[in-house]
Amino acid sequence: MTSAPTKSLAHAVFDIQAGKEAEARGIVEELVRRARDDEPGTLLYNAYASEDGRQIHILEQYANAEGLDAHANPTVLGLLRELLQISSVNRPSELFGGSAAFSATAKAQPWAVGLKFFEPIAVGDE
Repeated sequence: MTSAPTKSLAHAVFDIQAGKEAEARGIVEELVRRARDDEPGTLLYNAYASEDGRQIHILEQYANAEGLDAHANPTVLGLLRELLQISSVNRPSELFGGSAAFSATAKAQPWAVGLKFFEPIAVGDE
């Protein structure tokens, strides 16, 4: 066990506008594909939808701060802008690994506003 992990986890929740569920699903499927195919520092990028499709949760894991920085690329930011046009974020995204695990570049991204950081107290599997 360690108290200073290099890996980090993120959890984001999007509330989808009525009638926009299929469009949101398409955008999120592209986000997942890009993260898995184009970002070697991304260890996990999974999306889950509620039964009615009105809420989408995205779970992310990055090898290090550089992995998160690579995720903040123009293609991903464009897809996130599209998603935010048909959804809202009514709770802060949660970042596990502590604020030190995220570089100044990552913290300066538009999606980083209102992030809630969780510092590690007991972490295994490093």
